[in-house]
Amino acid sequence: MHAQTIPNGQISQNGGGRPRVILPYVVKKLEEALLSGLSIETACQYATISKQTYYNYYESDEVFRRKMDSARAYLTLVAANRITTAILKEKDTATARWYLERKEKSVFGRDEKNEQQDINIVITDTAHDETNKIIKDTSYSMQTRLLERKQV
Repeated sequence: MHAQTIPNGQISQNGGGRPRVILPYVVKKLEEALLSGLSIETACQYATISKQTYYNYYESDEVFRRKMDSARAYLTLVAANRITTAILKEKDTATARWYLERKEKSVFGRDEKNEQQDINIVITDTAHDETNKIIKDTSYSMQTRLLERKQV
């Protein structure tokens, strides 16, 4: 059995094959990628390990599992805090509406079918208003022409 130097300067004593554990620099790369919101697949590519290695280690090492779960939850927590700040401190009504539409769908959720009908009604009403305006303008224009003819 011979010793092999690994990129972070540690030495593997497993005969030169792959290390039996995920080394600290790999864990750091995984955490970094997951903290940024990347998928496990992309994080593994960045850390140069296979997804299977990740999942094997995830299942067998409680400390690793907690670190990875925490890293994956981080960005969600940051986003939730921003939403909370926007609603509570900045009194942002649009964000509050958006939150309620997703959190309390049964009460505040948008029904896409009804939304489409609402859009169609608005378009129809707008088209109707525009048509009435054109008719009024045309009617006024015709009346003006008739009066001009009578005066001549």
